Amino acid sequence: MENKKIIILIFISITAVISGFFAAKVSVEFLPDVAPDIIPYQVGRWKSSDIEMNEIEKKLLPADTVMVKKIYSDGKGGEIFVNIVISGKDRRSIHRAEVCLPSQGWIITGKETVFLSYKEQTGEIKAVDIQKLSVVNRKKSVEIKSLVLYYYIGGGRVTGNGLKRIFFTVYDRIFKSRQTRWSYIIIYTPVRGAETDALDILKDFFEQFMFNMDKNRGGI
Repeated sequence: MENKKIIILIFISITAVISGFFAAKVSVEFLPDVAPDIIPYQVGRWKSSDIEMNEIEKKLLPADTVMVKKIYSDGKGGEIFVNIVISGKDRRSIHRAEVCLPSQGWIITGKETVFLSYKEQTGEIKAVDIQKLSVVNRKKSVEIKSLVLYYYIGGGRVTGNGLKRIFFTVYDRIFKSRQTRWSYIIIYTPVRGAETDALDILKDFFEQFMFNMDKNRGGI
């Protein structure tokens, strides 16, 4: 598996070098697939409230990056947090959750790829690969567990695979003369019982969340 990943990375690196020759012809996508106005206020029984960006986030993210943070509540104590980063010209806006979570005090205890589905406005069922992380934060002898899902949307594609995102980025630069504006979406909820129960909650939320965004956008 490691050798396969190395081969893929070498291929991507070589392709990226080649794409440099086309850099002058590349233009940034005018509109990203995800925009603040398509993010639903309500998802099923979950109603949202906005969360302000903190000063660290404002300093770290490039100026043309858009960040939307929401907390969805069901009125019964259930909470789901959604953070969305919409990139601009600077690709440093987008990263993996494994990069930022440890700096926020989270310890990653498990990781796997899960395949989740949602219905598009056309009625077609779309299955996508999503990264699932089990994380724990220990503060003042209190252990907080959460379940995290994250993925990327850009160029009409949805994937949680970072290598795929890089490949599609290079592909679009070379063959479509465009720099795809990716959006990074992270969805997480506290684990108060069995992790499988938390995953069922996130699966249901993801399905409705993506359906609503696809409907509001007119297709992702």
